[in-house]
Amino acid sequence: MPRRRPAAAVSAADSPSSPASLAASSASLGRTECPRECPLSARLAVAVVLLSAALPGAAAAASAKAALPPAPETRLRYSVSLAGIPVAKADLTVSAAADRYSSHLVWRTSGLVDVFAGAKGDVAASGQLGARRPVPTTYTLASGDGRKAVKVMLAMAGGAVKAAEALPPSRQTPDLVPLQPQHRVDVLDPLSATLLAGKADAPDGSGLCRRTLPIFDGWTRYDIRLSPKTTLPNKRAGISGPIVVCAARYVPVAGHRAEHKVTRFMTDNEDLSVTFAHLEKADVWVPIRVSVRTLVGVAEVEADQIAAVGYDQPKTP
Repeated sequence: MPRRRPAAAVSAADSPSSPASLAASSASLGRTECPRECPLSARLAVAVVLLSAALPGAAAAASAKAALPPAPETRLRYSVSLAGIPVAKADLTVSAAADRYSSHLVWRTSGLVDVFAGAKGDVAASGQLGARRPVPTTYTLASGDGRKAVKVMLAMAGGAVKAAEALPPSRQTPDLVPLQPQHRVDVLDPLSATLLAGKADAPDGSGLCRRTLPIFDGWTRYDIRLSPKTTLPNKRAGISGPIVVCAARYVPVAGHRAEHKVTRFMTDNEDLSVTFAHLEKADVWVPIRVSVRTLVGVAEVEADQIAAVGYDQPKTP
C-alpha cells in the first residue's frame, strides 16, 4: 500500500494584479501556500456549501425558484485607469436581501491595453450580512490573459476558511512569510471586504473609516487599515446619504515576500484612499472610487454608472 504523503505547506502564487483585486482591497500582493490535498477538498467543500445554500428542498425548491422573478440587484459600472490612461472596465452586481448578499464582479482590459495585452477576470462572493461585517461562505476568482490562468476557490464559515484552492502554485523563496493556521481565521475575502450592511453603521457612515479589514485572498493574509479622511455631499442618483472618503494603508501579515520591492513600496505607501457610498435600494455601503499610487503611476477605479434593477416590481394579484 502506498504511503500517504503528509500535508505539505500551502500552494500559492502572486496575487493577480487585476482591477478586481484593486477595487476589492487596494493591494493584492505576495504569495501563499496550500496543502497538496487541498484542491480536491476545496472543490468538494465549495460544492457542499453551494448545494446546502441552494437546495433547501431539492426539486420543490427548484420549481419554486423558477416561478420567482429575478432577484433585485444594483449594478455598478467602473472605469479603471493607470497614470491617467484608461486600461479596463468592470461591472459589479450586488444583491442583498434578508441578511444575505451576493456580489459578482466582471472586468476586462480596454483600449490599447486590450489590443496588446488583453485580459479578463470574474470574481464572486456570497454570504451573510452580519451586524458588524459580512460573514462570507464562498469566494471564487478566475482571471487570465489567454496564456496564464489564475483561479481561487474559498469555502468559509463563521469567518474562517475551511477549504482553499489557489492556482498556480507559488515559487518558494527565502523571503516568503509562511502562513499559519491562525491566518485563515476571522478573515474576509477581498470582494466581501468591500461591502458593509447599512444597519452596521450610522446613517452618516461615520464608522466606515474606523475599521481594519482582515483579508485572505487565497494566497496572502493582509490588513487594509482605514481611517477618516473627509465627507462629501451626495449628488448622484442611486445612492443615499453622504459620500465617505477613507485613507487606507496596506499591512502585510503572511504569505507575502518580505523583501520584494512591491511589498516594501506598498507597505510604505500613504497614497491610498477608498470612497464609499450607500446604495439606496440594496442598503449596503460599497466603494465608488479607489485610488492607489503604484510603482508606475496612480491607479484609479471609479464608478461611472449606478442602476437598481427589480426593486419596484408590481405585486401579482
